[in-house]
Amino acid sequence: MAIAFPLRRRRRVAIGSTKVHKEPVGIYVVLIPLSILAILPIVFMTSQALKPIDELLKFPPDLIVQHPTMINFQNLLIATSATSVPFTRYIFNSAWVTVVQVIVGVTIGSLCAYPLAKIQVPGAKLIMALVIAALAFPAQVLAIPNYLVVSSLHMVDTYWALIIPALGASFNVFVMVQFMSQIPTPLLEAAKIDGAREWTIFWRLVIPMVRPAIATIAFLTFTAAWNSAGPALIYVRTESMRTLPLAIATLGVSTNIATIGIVQAASLLQFIPSLIIFLLSRAGMMQALAHTGIKG
Repeated sequence: MAIAFPLRRRRRVAIGSTKVHKEPVGIYVVLIPLSILAILPIVFMTSQALKPIDELLKFPPDLIVQHPTMINFQNLLIATSATSVPFTRYIFNSAWVTVVQVIVGVTIGSLCAYPLAKIQVPGAKLIMALVIAALAFPAQVLAIPNYLVVSSLHMVDTYWALIIPALGASFNVFVMVQFMSQIPTPLLEAAKIDGAREWTIFWRLVIPMVRPAIATIAFLTFTAAWNSAGPALIYVRTESMRTLPLAIATLGVSTNIATIGIVQAASLLQFIPSLIIFLLSRAGMMQALAHTGIKG
């Protein structure tokens, strides 16, 4: 004998002539604690950077600073001014490498993805299969081949050594192909009938429609280039070519308790640009996440 179970329906709250879906409370019960856990490291790092030495030595440590001070930032400038290279040099190196990687990386990813997604080029499926296969290789596996290529080109200890290996990111091509594949082909064919060339279609029609993907790729490329000390550790030989993450890692080598505040101050300075870029690209990334759920 069949038993009919009642179907659960979402509650609707009628306000005038408009019906509003009432969100379940359980979502907020789960998301609010997770959001607090995600914010705690940022709060702790900021608090540590603003703590005086007596609060840094306090046990158990306080999560929130009681007497905020800028002494750690002053000590950071003093510690780095004693070296032959000023701290601003590390910031410039990271900023230059990051900006070039973002601009050129997004451009190359878009140019490679367009013919794979919208032009019937020979071997497009094979090339796309190789791109997907490249995603399976971690960065550590590619470190030695990249170094051999950079060394053979005599680019060690130059900005090009930090930039060129990151420009061929298969992830950028993969994401752009997924977005461009969802652009209606009749729209592009209509532009061709009106006399538009491929270059015009790409820049004036396709690029504006994939801005969420560009924002996502730009943010991920920025955070990877700005926060990673690995490439500089492999390719850099001189002090003047060090990037900011490598310089901060060098500051943390000392076991002196007084360097804790200096390292936290430097880490906070490194984190602020990533936060700004995230706030600027947040709307585009939200559109990208919503767009990936649309089928058809």
